[in-house]
Amino acid sequence: MFLFEIQTAETKDLEIRDANHFRKRLRFRAKVIEELKKRFRNEYIGQLIQRQKQHPQSSNICEGNIVLIEDDWKKCLQWPLARVIKLIPGKDGVVRTVKLRTQSCTLIRPIQRVFPLEVSGNSVTSFPLQKVQQIDSSMNCADPDTLKATVKPQVTRCGRPVKKPDKLNLLTLTDVFD
Repeated sequence: MFLFEIQTAETKDLEIRDANHFRKRLRFRAKVIEELKKRFRNEYIGQLIQRQKQHPQSSNICEGNIVLIEDDWKKCLQWPLARVIKLIPGKDGVVRTVKLRTQSCTLIRPIQRVFPLEVSGNSVTSFPLQKVQQIDSSMNCADPDTLKATVKPQVTRCGRPVKKPDKLNLLTLTDVFD
């Protein structure tokens, strides 16, 4: 292949792969996953807790955030993750406690014992949806060239026009079922 310095473009025969090979591969994948989890817990979570303790005013906890719950009896690498369900304000209106949902139960903890992760739980839905361009229904033109001319072309962030690729569609579903 052109990426590797292998002279042949043949694939290895899959019949020589036996159960032992697949067991080794499965163990290797499990080992890599465990190493990634361990590294994430050691590096990222340790820095996150340290940063939070140095700058406590920077914690803007909202409903739906994913947080770490501090536990005095466990190492910080073993603290459970939870989602903030409800913010509970004090008599003066300042939020001092939060209601959390873990994998197994619901807890109420003081805000000083909660460390928010950088990613919120609803970050996927927080992006604004883009409106689809609607074509005026009063335009009844059968010619697709005039229709393409009336619609504004889409441009990338750099200002280049987006070109729709022309695909060769030799096989359609109606051809298959007829």
